[in-house]
Amino acid sequence: MGLLILSLSGTAPFWYQAYPFVFGTRILFGLGLGMINAKAISIISERYQGKTRIQMLGLRGSAEVVGASLITLAVGQLLAFGWTATFLAYSAGFLVLTLYLLFVPYGKEKKEVKKKAKEASRLTREMKGLIFILAIEAAVVVCTNTAITIRIPSLMVERGLGDAQLSSFVLSVMQLIGIVAGVSFSFLISIFKEKLLLWSGITFGLGQIVIALAPSLWVVVAGSILAGFAYSVALTTVFQLVSERIPAKLLNQATSFAVLGCSFGAFTTPFVLGAIGLMTHNGMLVFTILGGWLIVTSIFVMYLLQKRT
Repeated sequence: MGLLILSLSGTAPFWYQAYPFVFGTRILFGLGLGMINAKAISIISERYQGKTRIQMLGLRGSAEVVGASLITLAVGQLLAFGWTATFLAYSAGFLVLTLYLLFVPYGKEKKEVKKKAKEASRLTREMKGLIFILAIEAAVVVCTNTAITIRIPSLMVERGLGDAQLSSFVLSVMQLIGIVAGVSFSFLISIFKEKLLLWSGITFGLGQIVIALAPSLWVVVAGSILAGFAYSVALTTVFQLVSERIPAKLLNQATSFAVLGCSFGAFTTPFVLGAIGLMTHNGMLVFTILGGWLIVTSIFVMYLLQKRT
């Protein structure tokens, strides 16, 4: 249902461009996106276990980056036919829906639900606390990532490190490194285990500080690679921890709350940047504050998680 709503409402502005209609379809698009976001993650946790689950969660993160890149490429090509044609990029949702209906099995999930009928039927207070803690981490990770994505171009111009074209290159590198992060996620989790959330959060924060203090373009690129890699790992680790600590029967609900944390982080980004702007307009300080905030949050979240084990 979510894919159908997303695809129909996403392509609708191509056919009719009246403002009330476009506004309404954008609301429906957001609804469809919200319906599939959590399920796209929880469906892996519900159907796979152990190392396979970890590998699948990592590959999902890589696929997300590839999908975003392909859609962006499609939008660029469609723009030649007019701005309304760009909405046809969302027709890719119909392809995903078709593949889902053809290849995703249903029987196994039903059997698993029957086997685990004796599990908790609702989220306990302890589970809610865990989800809330992980949602905070997800919110700060997404917020700082969105903020640096917005501010990298102005920082590079401010420090004379490049123009809009070069900043676009840096942002592209930062996104594409997420593919490597997803593929290597299983290896990283086997080394760092539950502390991966701590180290990826700290690394992401340090990456932002490296970008802030970069004396040259190539150091900015290196900082962006570090930040982009750690961002993908940190976010994937949040959902991996949810899948490990929440019963399968409740995963969809738990994942929805974690995704809500991501959405809240993106929503609050302008307000966070506005608050920092009251203190300083210096791009270096803005990135340093964001990086420091993420590092402190990651340490605090790991402390709370360890208290619960």
